[in-house]
Amino acid sequence: MFKYLEVLLKSVKVSGLNSFYRVKIMPWWMYIYIICFAIIVLANVIYWLMVKQKFLLTAYELLAGTYLIFVIVAYWAPFLKNNLSLLNILAVLAVAALNFYFSVLKKRNVDIKELFPDMDEERVRIARDFEVVEIAKAVPVLLASPAYIVGALLSFDVLKKYLG
Repeated sequence: MFKYLEVLLKSVKVSGLNSFYRVKIMPWWMYIYIICFAIIVLANVIYWLMVKQKFLLTAYELLAGTYLIFVIVAYWAPFLKNNLSLLNILAVLAVAALNFYFSVLKKRNVDIKELFPDMDEERVRIARDFEVVEIAKAVPVLLASPAYIVGALLSFDVLKKYLG
């Protein structure tokens, strides 16, 4: 562990090390967001495994959530941000597009019973009356929107690094 940190610190230039301490520190509310987002992702994955959802979708949910958390941390960590490539921009765009597809477009004509197979009939009737499916489409996009915004900011920073 200490060997890794020593190599990491040696790889940062002296001026880079000084600028490391002058960068913006991640706001306190972003730490709270990361923790809540990680808990939500883990809860989704556990729930999907319990109701025997498709394994690929469950694995995608875990990987996409983990990558979005990495993107948030990398935005405020210069030693990570400086090592990112243009592929990270494509990855951020792909995760955002796939999340939008799975959350909104794929659920166009989905019944509430398909989304929550363990729900009893009385709750299904209430959910249909209140159009819970429409709310279920918006919630994942809204919960991940801070991560998408930070991902866009990180992508612009990476793009600026490569363009000049």
